[in-house]
Amino acid sequence: MLEAPGGRRIRYLRLSVTGRCQLACVYCGEAEGGDSPLSPSDFGRLAEVALSLGIYNFRITGGEPLLREDLPEIVGRISKLGPGDLSLTTNGIELSDSARDLRRAGLRRVNIGLPALDRELYLRMTGVDALDRALEGVDAALREGLLPVKVNVVLVRGMNDSQVEDFVRFSREKGVVVRFIEVMPFGIEDGLVPADEVLKRLGPGEDVEVVGSGPAEYFRRDGALVGLITPITRPFCERCDRLRVTAEGKLVPCITSDFGEDMVRAIGEGKIEEAFRRVVKYKPLRYGTFHGSMRLIGG
Repeated sequence: MLEAPGGRRIRYLRLSVTGRCQLACVYCGEAEGGDSPLSPSDFGRLAEVALSLGIYNFRITGGEPLLREDLPEIVGRISKLGPGDLSLTTNGIELSDSARDLRRAGLRRVNIGLPALDRELYLRMTGVDALDRALEGVDAALREGLLPVKVNVVLVRGMNDSQVEDFVRFSREKGVVVRFIEVMPFGIEDGLVPADEVLKRLGPGEDVEVVGSGPAEYFRRDGALVGLITPITRPFCERCDRLRVTAEGKLVPCITSDFGEDMVRAIGEGKIEEAFRRVVKYKPLRYGTFHGSMRLIGG
């Protein structure tokens, strides 16, 4: 078992497989870097050691992980180890072509980043006219049973905060979970839409539980499933149970940490467990100032 300062048991590992992405979202920035130096077998080895240390939930991230041609192999190597959960975060643009292969490889569910349901607004926020393809990705995930499908909406004031009710309607009509996320001041300033403001607009709902290991709070309202993720107004650091492997192949304890372990070297030296045990000691009780790239660290 891995325990971080404050008695937090580590159960969740995010694996960023690439820094590449087709989009340039306003809260993330331009694409940076290339694919992770870690191979599918390396990711499998990391997952094997992580499981032995009590980490049983795994999420594959990017950049955009679907840009890696060997992603089904990565999924397959982790899946065969029997994790508690294996999920993927994607922008959905390539998902209609790959959902079936990923499901067969052992992927269980997906989170799809979707900043807008309006084509012009989507283009404005991402720099790419790809809303139709992203929506096809949502349909493909539903069709292939990658459930529950969670749609992540990073709210930015003056941009997509007018879409809240549209996304609630989308949840009800499609049967997906829509999660509104407070924008972190790493890529954009003065854009925060507090979760309490969203709650006030939507009105009361029934608290529910949804499959997953993240920090979201969920409720049901008029047939829609809505989640709120509140890193700014209600930070959840004191119960954070995750570590991250960045697209540069470093194991880090927090999205804002400067400290990290080179996992290419750790794998080569056969010292993966030692790297995990060193990193967990540096997990902060509260996130600090972010100096890196959201694409490279896995969002």
